[in-house]
Amino acid sequence: MIVSPIRARTITALTLLLATAGPAAGATFYVRTSGNDSNSGNTPSSAFATIGKAASVASAGDVVYVGGGTYTGASTVSCNGTANAPVRFIADTTGAQTGSAGTVTLTFWSGSVLSIRGDYVAFDGFVISGGATGVEFFGATGSSLVGCTIQSWSSTGISFKNATSISITSSTVQSGGGVGMDLTNSSTGSSVTVDQCLITGVGSDCINVWHTNAILTLRRTRLTNSSGWGVRVQRGTAIISNLLATSLGGGVYAESHSSVNVQLWHATMSGLGASGVRQDGGSLTFRNSVVTSSGGGIQKSGGTTTHGNNAYNGLSWAYSGLTAGSNDLPFPTNPQFVSPGTDWRLQASSPLRNAGVDASSVTTFDMNGTYRPCNGGWDIGAYQNGSCIPPPSVLRWTEVDPR
Repeated sequence: MIVSPIRARTITALTLLLATAGPAAGATFYVRTSGNDSNSGNTPSSAFATIGKAASVASAGDVVYVGGGTYTGASTVSCNGTANAPVRFIADTTGAQTGSAGTVTLTFWSGSVLSIRGDYVAFDGFVISGGATGVEFFGATGSSLVGCTIQSWSSTGISFKNATSISITSSTVQSGGGVGMDLTNSSTGSSVTVDQCLITGVGSDCINVWHTNAILTLRRTRLTNSSGWGVRVQRGTAIISNLLATSLGGGVYAESHSSVNVQLWHATMSGLGASGVRQDGGSLTFRNSVVTSSGGGIQKSGGTTTHGNNAYNGLSWAYSGLTAGSNDLPFPTNPQFVSPGTDWRLQASSPLRNAGVDASSVTTFDMNGTYRPCNGGWDIGAYQNGSCIPPPSVLRWTEVDPR
């Protein structure tokens, strides 16, 4: 068929865009232990000496490179970025930007070591050590920690007060005297997403949610080696998926307040002194999970419960205050982990394979990033057997004139 030039102008093609625009560019500042806050901060040789000074001059789209070394003193960051142009503080551990290689440590002995009070502020690659609180998010929106380590605090690892859309990604919270993360009893509550993190060796609960308007989204995270609960929800909402909870006082605790709403999907829990899940009130959904080698499975004294497609093994009891859920595997059922304690993936012969229910409203990945469902169905626990990759997705379509 011959197409006329006039008609050819109307022919369009659909093109898949594989990349999106990055953050807007801004100024670059430098901080080094050998710097001086009276400097301009515009070059490594004229670097500032403190995070606080850099924060006082930074604005949307700016980047602050911080050289290796230990920075002593409380750091308050009140500058503001935007969603498309955050203010980024980057630990220059290689020295490629500042000329000062090494671990970048912020430390102080009291109060908050790092207080983030600005919107869309990102800290990448830092060690925050000491203080009553390691990191405090106060009244901030869209701010984040990426690849950071928070350690050796006396009260709280990370505190969230009236903070909105905060994200903590690929970070470790370890070896502290109190709670790991605290969505505290502030005036309006906080919304926080925790993804691919490790919380270990804390003196109390790993995560505490206790405001009626607080919303915690917790995914692909390990909670371990702590004396309290993995997640304690006193008030508010917790949406949890792909959780590995081991060697804790207990797994997930939904307390009696009417605002409590816990959704727990695809958890692997083992070595808990108490039960995997305890519910005293509120609303609880518990699906596609396994509890093993612990005091008990799921216990209920009040509230509304939806549970099923779970497995229990190596417990004194599986159910207390309620009966087996729909499509629960028989108690006991050996989950057949690859190597309990070191490798919590499922063997190919595990009865937990394809025994879950569709959880696509909550998650489509497992702990390692394998796509769910894989090899025929939804596996119970934090790990999906197999190595499926997600199908391609369209980010944006655009019409292109082929002329």
